[in-house]
Amino acid sequence: MLTVRRLPVILHYALLLGYSIWAGGFLYRTTVIGIDGKRYFSLFDDAMISMRYAWNLAHGQGLVWNAGERVEGYTNFLMTLLMSLASALFSKRMAVCAVQVAGIAFMLIASLLIVAIVREVMAQQRLTWRPWYALLASLCVLGYYPLSFWSIMGMETGLLTMLLLLSVLAALKVTGGGSTRWRIILALAMSAAYLTRMDALLFIVIIGGYLTWDAGSRRMPMRQYATAIAPIFLACGAVIAAHTLWRHAYYGAWVPNTYLLKVTGMPLPDRLRDGWGFLSFFVPQGCWAWALALPALAVTLSRRTLFLVAFPVVLLLYQLWTGGDPWPLWRILSPGMPLLLALILLGAARVWDHCAQQAIPRSMSTAVVGVLLAAAAIALYHLNVAFRSEITFQERPFSVQSNSLYVNTAVALNHLLLPGGRIGVICAGIIPYYTDAYAVDFLGKCDRTIARLQPDRSGAVCMYRMKSLPGHNKYNLRYSFTHYHPDFAQQLSWGRDRLDASYGLTYDLYNYRNVLLYLRRGSPYLRSDAKAVFLESR
Repeated sequence: MLTVRRLPVILHYALLLGYSIWAGGFLYRTTVIGIDGKRYFSLFDDAMISMRYAWNLAHGQGLVWNAGERVEGYTNFLMTLLMSLASALFSKRMAVCAVQVAGIAFMLIASLLIVAIVREVMAQQRLTWRPWYALLASLCVLGYYPLSFWSIMGMETGLLTMLLLLSVLAALKVTGGGSTRWRIILALAMSAAYLTRMDALLFIVIIGGYLTWDAGSRRMPMRQYATAIAPIFLACGAVIAAHTLWRHAYYGAWVPNTYLLKVTGMPLPDRLRDGWGFLSFFVPQGCWAWALALPALAVTLSRRTLFLVAFPVVLLLYQLWTGGDPWPLWRILSPGMPLLLALILLGAARVWDHCAQQAIPRSMSTAVVGVLLAAAAIALYHLNVAFRSEITFQERPFSVQSNSLYVNTAVALNHLLLPGGRIGVICAGIIPYYTDAYAVDFLGKCDRTIARLQPDRSGAVCMYRMKSLPGHNKYNLRYSFTHYHPDFAQQLSWGRDRLDASYGLTYDLYNYRNVLLYLRRGSPYLRSDAKAVFLESR
């Protein structure tokens, strides 16, 4: 029989089920019907770069983008290994689907972890746990669209968020007198987070500072600290050192190629300028959440709540320092948002308990908390309002239209190019993954020479009030064309650079089943019987 006591539990399960159904619909809407009539699954294009690495690893070529070339063009080692497991078990198309399903699982697990975090903080602060809090806490994860987008679109954001929340929960358990098991979980979770993304080192620093602060406040003897806390970070340090040594042995570099591409060569003032230009788009969306989080922090002020808010604050500063991001869906900021929203929930719980302790009439205290939660709902609305058409399936998700073009380009190339043909790409994920051809990355994610160039700071490659776009501002088409002679070129220009007659190459624009392709004139790898319509030369 349905009772008032069981209603919150039932609604929580309904939320998890409803989210799973919605996520399944979202996944379906990211699929593409190719010009060959087959349904293709597609991730965000950068995630498909990792899928190509994963596919090559699973099929004996090594963790490489092009067979025989060792360049670390990914920044998500652990996610790439998980992709390789899917690649070993499924076909190319279904491996992509498996990664998307895993992304949904990451979101569901993260929603349960945030419930456990809220409950742990409330227990340590002696706040009353109410059944409705589980439902509201899960919304802190499942109700934030950018987090779902990146997770289901195959980026490491969902995995990283899950590992971050597990690390936060374990750290709270350790400071609350948890068993040795939680210390082991903390070490494993932080190490896995670092292997997922190198910049998770920031999370490790925050957690280390929190544990040290807690130990100092309790006047923990140095010997006890050395035996209880230090081994956690020694284990993480060992993992970091081992992975760095492996990277140097395997790729011949101490840092990923993508780090050189995105960070080096850009002066700090320029990065800060572009970072602020990028974040200025986030301010209208996030101001309500931050406006509620700060009073919530004030009424719940403690080491634990400062610990929670440290993550979104540091991620904001980190996004500023890196000079922004090419896409306005807050990929870097998303892992910290559930903790910011959870802080608002903790503030409402503190107010509710205070009203109860002051013998304020129940109707009045309920009204006060209701107003706070309504304000939180408004904050969540503002965080998602820019994406409402995608959330409600009125529009297909961001990048799916371009994914359709890339998939059909790959299908066309599979018919037009003979084995041994080379493809030159600006978007280095979907087209190389679905063709298996040797690929030339014009923007340098998988090209050491391009990654070490000075970035174009002229404003020729700009977006979102940013003068220079990270990861897209280093290029040299003369080098890429004359050194590799690609048989297909996705584009013949980028920024201030474009193909000209001095390169000694001519590309004809073909129309193959309504897919436009630049193919090199005279290429021995172009099928002579290919039924493509020549349009023009460049």
